[in-house]
Amino acid sequence: MKGYDARMVSTGVLASLGFWDIDVMVLTGRGRPVAMLKSLDDDSHVKTRICQYEALSNGKGGEIAKQVVLAKMRGQNSLLGKYDLRPHNVDAIASKIERLDSSDLDSVRKKLTGIEGKYSQSYFRQVFELLPEKLRPQKRRKFKAYDGVNNLFNLAYEVLSWKIHRAVVKAKLEPYLGFLHSVQYGKPSLVCDLQELYRYLMDDFVIGFCQGLKTGDFTTKSARAATN
Repeated sequence: MKGYDARMVSTGVLASLGFWDIDVMVLTGRGRPVAMLKSLDDDSHVKTRICQYEALSNGKGGEIAKQVVLAKMRGQNSLLGKYDLRPHNVDAIASKIERLDSSDLDSVRKKLTGIEGKYSQSYFRQVFELLPEKLRPQKRRKFKAYDGVNNLFNLAYEVLSWKIHRAVVKAKLEPYLGFLHSVQYGKPSLVCDLQELYRYLMDDFVIGFCQGLKTGDFTTKSARAATN
């Protein structure tokens, strides 16, 4: 229903959408999904969700988590290659990852997160060199980021997560049951998993977007000001 004013949609239209199994997602003005109206027949896709749940304990979840990390490394290499930067040794990473025991999902998650974190730090050190010198942050920050560039990355990833969340729901999957990211209340972990595959595209966008920016284009905010 994108593009329609919700105040102009009658209950009859909504009932027809439900009858024809057409999901209706309610978005904010900026595109963030906040609610959903779907047909009761949506639960007929229960087999898909059962397979997703079973993957948590049958070893498939660990294998999926491995592939998510490898795909992320390959995506990062795609961007590094575009700018003639030093790529990851994906063959060495793949060899290390394949030796991990997939049967213990909690254990393999921790090990994969460590591997991903190590190579992502190297990746961002190179990516930041592509930014205008006066805008370069010292390190990548997700939580409590007060510089403009880190917040641009965070905003880009947030928009990406909204799009992935919509796609996951459309695919009849459970967005809160992921494999690389742990299952926690309020955390759409499958969305977080799939987001890793496309982050490098957002990185490329932010790199290009920043080329025309100056420090004066940002409002400076300190940690002290944020707590007041």
